[in-house]
Amino acid sequence: MLEKLNEKDKNTLKMGGIGAIVLVVLVIAYQGFNQRAQKLKELKRLELTYKSLDVSENVHKRIMAAVPIFQMPGNEQNQKTYFRNSLNQKFEQLGITTAPWQEVAGGKTHIPPQGYGVLLLRTSGSCRFDNILTLLADLKENPYYVGVEELNIQCDPQNPQQATFIITLSTYTNNRKSS
Repeated sequence: MLEKLNEKDKNTLKMGGIGAIVLVVLVIAYQGFNQRAQKLKELKRLELTYKSLDVSENVHKRIMAAVPIFQMPGNEQNQKTYFRNSLNQKFEQLGITTAPWQEVAGGKTHIPPQGYGVLLLRTSGSCRFDNILTLLADLKENPYYVGVEELNIQCDPQNPQQATFIITLSTYTNNRKSS
């Protein structure tokens, strides 16, 4: 079919093809330009929002108070010592008397991240009921604390404000080999 066309028609088809390709490239470039313009507008809006934020000293302290504190786990023996000492200090602050901490075997329900283990410490004691609630609220401040695995509270029938408890708390340990 192309053999039947004269030289003028062949040149016309070539120019038409080139024109179509140029048109497609221009449409794609225009769409890219529009997307870029939208992204620049969004960036300017976000910059204005960022500049308008009030990050005074008090606001910064409130934000940081809401962020939980976490200490990276150490080897099992060090982690056990740090965790137990920090718990003893908190229990002492609250006036809670406890028996010595005992290490208990972890169940199959708690799966730590790869390379880490779970250390469970259990104790029992007695105190006022409101001290137990304060303890539970303050545990999140402990940098070694992961979770409460067991909590059993029994109030004294004659004095409901006095309670005995058994609590098991968990922390992570680093089980990776150091090089």
